[in-house]
Amino acid sequence: MSSTYTSRIKLELQADGENANTWGQRLNNNVIQLVDDAVAAYTTVSLAGDASYTLTNNNGATDEARSAILEFKGEITTSINVIIPSQSKFYIVRDKTTRNGGDYVLQTAGNAGYTIPVSSRGIYFCDGVNIHTLNAGGLGLGTAASFDVTDTSIVGKADVNGAVSAATAITIDNTSTGGGAAVSIQAGWTVHGTSVEASTHVVTRDSATQITVNTAQTLADDTVLTFKYPVSATEIPDVSAADARYVRVSTADTIRGAKIYTSIATFNAPVATPATTVALSAAQSVVSISFATRNTFVVSLVSAQGCSVAAPSNATAGQSGSIYLIQDGTGGSVLTYDPVWRFPNASAPSNTITASAVDLLVYNVRSATTIDAVLLKGFGRT
Repeated sequence: MSSTYTSRIKLELQADGENANTWGQRLNNNVIQLVDDAVAAYTTVSLAGDASYTLTNNNGATDEARSAILEFKGEITTSINVIIPSQSKFYIVRDKTTRNGGDYVLQTAGNAGYTIPVSSRGIYFCDGVNIHTLNAGGLGLGTAASFDVTDTSIVGKADVNGAVSAATAITIDNTSTGGGAAVSIQAGWTVHGTSVEASTHVVTRDSATQITVNTAQTLADDTVLTFKYPVSATEIPDVSAADARYVRVSTADTIRGAKIYTSIATFNAPVATPATTVALSAAQSVVSISFATRNTFVVSLVSAQGCSVAAPSNATAGQSGSIYLIQDGTGGSVLTYDPVWRFPNASAPSNTITASAVDLLVYNVRSATTIDAVLLKGFGRT
């Protein structure tokens, strides 16, 4: 009598007296090894763009249908079917396909199947006819009619289906509460239809926010909520122009931190740049300025003391501004300049040395080692 094979995963059943000298090898190869495949084998299946595919299903030999884990890859250009044997079995499916106009359905021949979601990893089982996947009840999440979300921490999209009870506390990671305490959903809060993603925040005031629903709310199936809470201008974090498309401040306030603009910035009101005052003492003979602090400076000179205007620190190409040079009530302070300062005709100008004289040094930074400047002289103190 010849060998037969099991109906589900095609293991060899040797007949009495068969394979007298090779039965052990056949047991190893055609049964034990194949059981190992059915429990833990990871098989990659390449799908063509427009052709349905039937998993190989061999008696007593390696095949695709017996594997526990199936990875599907390839570009799919039209809807196709992936045919599995009409036998009860479970599969873990990992999708790595590229969808370009089509999907694929896991099914038995001629029966309803299940469309595999893009980039998904799921557990599916066949009852011999149809394909099924796990539901909320199977995952311990309650039923479609009653989903227990008491004190549930939401770290991704909140997909609400059914009623939320008044006692439900919903925790959304890293969302500002406006003070650290639990807040209630208020009338007029906006539902945008986009999800609250993990770690999304404007400013973190505590490790977690609890939002309490005061009354039972019934929401439509697959409703996705975004909870908003007002913030003041001082709570806007330091961001670059690439991170913040629009920043609207309704009251006068300060946006802190360095801001980098990669396109034209238009200001609809005057932009003031406060001056930094540099007051020299009798012992100082060098004017040292950091361009990292301001663009405009006021230098108070000391009478009858020669003074050198040093190369400023932190000069940035494109930076421009002005420096007021003011004599005291006696005057007589003569200025010289570090070679980094470049003047018209390569000639450093003489400053005004009369009492209370005011000169204005206007500059533009060509590079960190070259600053073009013009000295405007003879302004009155008052």
